Amino acid sequence: LNTAGNTGLTSLYCQHNQISSLNLTVNANLHSLNCSNNPLTNLDLSNNLSLSSLVLNNLPNVNAELSKHS
Repeated sequence: LNTAGNTGLTSLYCQHNQISSLNLTVNANLHSLNCSNNPLTNLDLSNNLSLSSLVLNNLPNVNAELSKHS
């Protein structure tokens, strides 16, 4: 799923799809994300500091990068 052309994106609900790659590094305005039940392996959310709602259910193989979040 390519969201690079939508830098104003604030919410993304893409659960129950077959998304294996999701790059949200340019979506700094993202407040809400649900990408549960997808075959994701890597998810870098380190630039998404506005996230206030995050749902990552049933992602057994995902490596989520949240290092800048406190």
